Amino acid sequence: MSSFLSAHLYAYDKSKNLLLKATLPILIIINHVLSRIPTNGWELIEHHGGHLAMFAFFGMSGYGLMYSYLHRENYLNGFLKRSFIKLFVPYFTALILFFIFKLTQGISPIEYICNTHWLSYVTYSWFVFCLACFYLFFYIVFKFVKTQDLLKVLIVCGLVFAYVLTLKLQATFPYIYIRCLAFCVGLLIAMFDRQIRTILVRWQAWGIMVGLAILIYVLHFVYLIDSTSIWSILVTIIMFLFLYSIPSIPQTRIGNLFGSISYEMYIIQGIAIDIVLQNMGVTSFYMAIPIILVIDVVLAYAVHKIDGIIIGKISGRRE
Repeated sequence: MSSFLSAHLYAYDKSKNLLLKATLPILIIINHVLSRIPTNGWELIEHHGGHLAMFAFFGMSGYGLMYSYLHRENYLNGFLKRSFIKLFVPYFTALILFFIFKLTQGISPIEYICNTHWLSYVTYSWFVFCLACFYLFFYIVFKFVKTQDLLKVLIVCGLVFAYVLTLKLQATFPYIYIRCLAFCVGLLIAMFDRQIRTILVRWQAWGIMVGLAILIYVLHFVYLIDSTSIWSILVTIIMFLFLYSIPSIPQTRIGNLFGSISYEMYIIQGIAIDIVLQNMGVTSFYMAIPIILVIDVVLAYAVHKIDGIIIGKISGRRE
């Protein structure tokens, strides 16, 4: 038992990344449906599920960015073009589908644009613009600032913090900034990936997780947690330590499918939710979720295939 507890941590590998990518959109969909059909027994996910999923999303985004930079030669060459194409081609494909969907409800695209906040043109896709800003911060700093990588990461984190503070001072919608510091945690975790896995052992990682969980509870109890971004930092650290403490996860076809279309599942879910809750008039949470998931997966898969063709044409290679 002592040898098990004193063993070094596992790697955060592709199988764990796919697991997150496959499950997070489902958690987000459940959270959004619960906001419209409150259901007994699901209060924890209703109140915190969206936060937890987006902490994980921003954390793994930051991790993936930094890890790729450290392990891929000339990663910054064509970085902005490559990243923005992958962000916005699916977004604008989804936007066209939203226009078509609204037309079936008798709402013209012009009317929809005029009566909808620009962050909600594609429902639940505000995070696309956050990531675009963070990618820009990352590229500018790592391309033009001549210093060591750790200092570059800290500068990017400073810019992300300034982004969060600016939106907070402008009294912007809290959900578009309180989750963002998780991106910085991902950057730092990737930066110190090897040190974390070789210095910490399992019992230490679990001890840190328990300690941070207690701290989260205390902060929530004194009502500080809902007015700051501290939770995003602590929860993301716990998530990565947990993933480091478990072995690789066997991959399955369904998991790989969901992982490959997870981004499209995020940005197309608004149509699936409205079809089921508004058009079909389903009022049971337990009936709505499976139907929404089926519609979302079908639409996301179609959008993913279309996006692959478009991205391949724009980038000059097959996606």
